Amino acid sequence: MNGPRFDALTQRFASVRLTRARALRGMAVSALTLTGVVKVADEASAAKKPYCACEDASATCTDETAGRKARKKYIKQHPCSYKGACRGETGTHNPCDGAGAAITVNINLLGNSCTVGGGECGEPGVTGLECVGLLCVPIDLGDVCAADADCSTGRCAGLVCVDCPVVRVCGDGADAQCCVAEAECVDGLCLLPLDSL
Repeated sequence: MNGPRFDALTQRFASVRLTRARALRGMAVSALTLTGVVKVADEASAAKKPYCACEDASATCTDETAGRKARKKYIKQHPCSYKGACRGETGTHNPCDGAGAAITVNINLLGNSCTVGGGECGEPGVTGLECVGLLCVPIDLGDVCAADADCSTGRCAGLVCVDCPVVRVCGDGADAQCCVAEAECVDGLCLLPLDSL
């Protein structure tokens, strides 16, 4: 550096009011930025965030951390999982647990027209249906039950097996469920609201 340029630089520094603390802070930030320490620390803290990992609808969920892409991929592959720490002080922390009951009747034949003894409802032991009043209905309608899981329709009301309302049916085929009133159907699974956990 030549003499006149050095003199101009020192005069500029001298004209700026700078406390010792501000000068040291500026030097420290400059050094950290030059070495890349600040950038690495920011990336590390932003990369790992919590999520509640739920392997399936009946699993007890666990708190996990992962980078954005890994977290997003896991949650997409496991619809019961969600962003943030697991909610609820006790229980499985799983929004799918207790959100619906399996429908074990053949929902493709349910409600079809039939003739008594005609076979349109399939084999009752396989489809869970029988012909009543010219319609294919579940064979356990009206049976005594204690819980939704006791009924082939996935719905027990007033201690009796009843039809699952069409708006509560979630999924299709062998994976169909009857969602409880407060649950919603997401990707073929009944999910309770997170604030209810």
